[in-house]
Amino acid sequence: DLSEGKIPTMNGNLSEVHLNNLVYLGLNFKKSSLLNNENMRYAVASGIDRSAIVKQAYYSYAEPAKGPFRSEWDQAASLQNLENEQNVDVSVANLEKMGYNDKNADGYYINQNGDEITLTLLCNNNASRVAAAELIKEQLSAVGIRVVVNKVPWKTYRKELKAGNFDLYLAEVKVETDLDISPLISNKSALNFGMSKKGKTNKSYSAFKKYLKGELPLSDFLNSFYTEMPFVPVCYRNGTVISSKNLSSVPSSSYSDIFYG
Repeated sequence: DLSEGKIPTMNGNLSEVHLNNLVYLGLNFKKSSLLNNENMRYAVASGIDRSAIVKQAYYSYAEPAKGPFRSEWDQAASLQNLENEQNVDVSVANLEKMGYNDKNADGYYINQNGDEITLTLLCNNNASRVAAAELIKEQLSAVGIRVVVNKVPWKTYRKELKAGNFDLYLAEVKVETDLDISPLISNKSALNFGMSKKGKTNKSYSAFKKYLKGELPLSDFLNSFYTEMPFVPVCYRNGTVISSKNLSSVPSSSYSDIFYG
């Protein structure tokens, strides 16, 4: 499934297949993190170039995520509206709402106290994810957000996630075939490292539960998702199937074959 970022060099017929593997940015909602503010979350979501990440980090064996679901799902296709390319204007507008109206000498936004926007991005030492993290760093830097990439081994990555030592973390999860994304959006889930598990259930998860019960249309859930932005979808990875060139997709038949004709 190309999860290690290595393209096979075998000879044969190569076919690309869709996977339900979502690459996303997890967010730290703690009060000490800038991402506790929804405008910062919107700025990050608009500040990344999903098409560039797909091409450069995943060798085009992925598709930009316009929302939490794959675009091939007809019901969601027209309702998901994250842009494939970077939208600097939207990012800057959201930063200005937070009081970041000026830039320092390095080109990063600062508030009236001179505080610079700096976010820590945690990722493990997977080749594709490291490449994606470095691209995200460059893309957000172009918007005026400084990003420090923390590349660590898997065990350290898990430890840092549990400790909450991040502003952003780059992760990948296989969405179940029933498209239940509850583990990703629920603040009570063990998969959600950025939200407090105390207090009320977060709004997008509450909306998703109502959608699953038929009490809300999918459009209302997605509106709730985009409003809260519990995580930032990046892309859905694709895999490959390699078959022998000697295999034919059209079976030969004869008059003696009961399936002939």
